[in-house]
Amino acid sequence: MKKLLLMILPVVLLAGCSKSGGSLKPDSTTGLTGTYTVYKQADTSFNNSLRADGISEITVETLLGDTTYSGVGTAHPHVGVNIIQNYTPEMIADTIVFKSATTGIESNLSVTTAISYSLPTGAFNDGSNDPTFHIKLTQIDAATIKIVSFQQQNGYVSDVVATFYKKE
Repeated sequence: MKKLLLMILPVVLLAGCSKSGGSLKPDSTTGLTGTYTVYKQADTSFNNSLRADGISEITVETLLGDTTYSGVGTAHPHVGVNIIQNYTPEMIADTIVFKSATTGIESNLSVTTAISYSLPTGAFNDGSNDPTFHIKLTQIDAATIKIVSFQQQNGYVSDVVATFYKKE
């Protein structure tokens, strides 16, 4: 009986430690399809414009309004709600229509441009020729993507913006 328990115990432990299939895991090998529209954008400003010098302000814009967080990491943090004058959701209006596993069309109020992307590598190219400007694409779940853009020069990062899109 003792030998039987010693044989069964590792199997039970192994089965108990395995992951259940309850969570959705994005399929990053195929590509995206359909239309995605912005629902939230977070823009981070840094002291002296450099990430290395600390955050001076984070502005989060949604379809319902804007919120600014300033004094992050200080003794006097502040939250300001709807402080952008004449704010409208059109200020963050952006749509991406994914045409294939590697191409699409991005449209906002001022421009429509062809894009290329790769889910496995996170690459996103909107045609910008600035070698200091970087864009990374991440699929969060089956209906949500995040695009993070930032500027990097001489080893310093500045102007970080995370934009969140939902599939229509």
